[in-house]
This record gives sequence, C-alpha cells and structure tokens, in this order.
Amino acid sequence: MLNACNNASEKKVEPPIKKDSVIKEIAKKEESIPAKKAPVINIMDTLSSKYTVLCMKDSAANSERIAIKLDAVYNIKLAAVIKKNGLKVTGAPMAWYKGQKAP
Repeated sequence: MLNACNNASEKKVEPPIKKDSVIKEIAKKEESIPAKKAPVINIMDTLSSKYTVLCMKDSAANSERIAIKLDAVYNIKLAAVIKKNGLKVTGAPMAWYKGQKAP
C-alpha cells in the first residue's frame, strides 16, 4: 500500500501573476484611501496699542561669542537706551541671529 500526501497529479499550479492586475489592485486601494485635506488657516483682524520696537545690530566672530554680545546688548546698550528715552518695557527682549553653517 502506497500513501502519499503530495501527489504530483493532485498538485495545484497557480497561474502567474499579471502586472496589469497588480497595478489595478493598487489603484483600487489608493482610491479607497481618503485624501489629505489642506489645513484651515483663519486670519482675524486684531487691534493692538501703539508700541515702539528697538532694533540693535551687532556681529560675533563665532557662536561662542554670541552669549557675550547678547549680554552686552541686553544689560548695557539696551538698558541705556531705555533709561535715556524713558521707555516702559512690556515684554522680554529677543534676538535673531544667523550663521554661515548649521548649528
């Protein structure tokens, strides 16, 4: 008696996959994915009181010297201008700086 599980005559041969059918299946899946919506941007008119902005420009030879320069601007130069003109400070000072290469 001969008994075999994988008889060659009973083996199912699957047909080769066609590229067109795969592309159609991918297209169907892409259609079912919801499109991303653009963000909603609300622009509102606001009123603010009149204010004065002080701008001081300086340069530093390298990134290590930026702290020294900012200290001089904030504590000496800016303080002198505020005192001389009798200005009222309503917020914290800020700085913008750029470099020739990424930090």
